[in-house]
Amino acid sequence: MVTEADIQALVHAHPGSLPIAEIDPMFAGAVPVCTELNTPAGAIDNLLITPSGLPVLVECKLWRNPEGRREVVGQILDYAKELTRWSSSDLQREVSRRLKRDGNPLLDLMRVIDPRLDEVQFNDALTANLRRGRFLLLIVGDGIREGVKAIAEYLQAHAGLHFSLGLVEMPIHLMPDGARLVAPRVLARAVLRRRLRLVGSVPPGTAMGGHNERPRHHGPHACDAHLQGVPRLSVNTT
Repeated sequence: MVTEADIQALVHAHPGSLPIAEIDPMFAGAVPVCTELNTPAGAIDNLLITPSGLPVLVECKLWRNPEGRREVVGQILDYAKELTRWSSSDLQREVSRRLKRDGNPLLDLMRVIDPRLDEVQFNDALTANLRRGRFLLLIVGDGIREGVKAIAEYLQAHAGLHFSLGLVEMPIHLMPDGARLVAPRVLARAVLRRRLRLVGSVPPGTAMGGHNERPRHHGPHACDAHLQGVPRLSVNTT
């Protein structure tokens, strides 16, 4: 039986299995740094960072577990909020502790990909992205069935961050010869800069209303139910 630890190990060993470019191309090429990175909000399952200093946070969940679904969205947002208080030095310190390596293992990992990477520029970019909350947040599970409107409630509460978020279904099939077949697909993606847009296919069991449903406005936040058959959410953060 596949466990959350199996998904976590797969993501760390094979980051290319994550459809990052499909969710937000800016984070493509992210390098796996470590698993179970400690923060005051809890341990981040997987941390990846691009050589340009953009962090990717991954939370792995088995959606048959009762703590899945909406709770995990709030959980990964709590991690992101905590990291906005960090600088590149803070992150490097915690990565060194987790990997039990002296020096700057974070920079060493980036230089495997880009040997000419400038340390000062990387640190400055990483600090700026941490402070602005410019993250890619990925929730990776074996069978996500979360509704778009429920996710929107959490995203609206964290409108001060500038993150992208993806819900990735990653079923792992055990083959007769012991190999594992992985078939990831993006169920939904959100990009929050000054305006938030959530687009994606509707998971089974999601109730979104009819195609002719008109958008309803509630205060400063506006939710659009459908546009040409694709569920879409816009939250005005200006």
